[in-house]
Amino acid sequence: MVAANPRAAYVACCEVIAAMDLVDDLPLITAPTLAIASVDDPATPPWQLERIATSVADGKLLVVPEVATPPAAERPDVVTTAVIAHLQEDGA
Repeated sequence: MVAANPRAAYVACCEVIAAMDLVDDLPLITAPTLAIASVDDPATPPWQLERIATSVADGKLLVVPEVATPPAAERPDVVTTAVIAHLQEDGA
């Protein structure tokens, strides 16, 4: 689907996302939140996910070690276990 779009449109979307700053809105999130980071992810480093986890009303952070890409891709065992525990804690 992404490859079917014009390259310029994809680039424009990336530029909009890069310029977005929603940090001031984070305290408005009241749902229990689990932020999951890869320890070596250069695109979304742990400090960014920590900022989210500490800014929302009920946030938690999980940093998956020895992973540099989205953790669900490289360590689905760790991520799945954490997500299930998070949902069970919150009565989902």
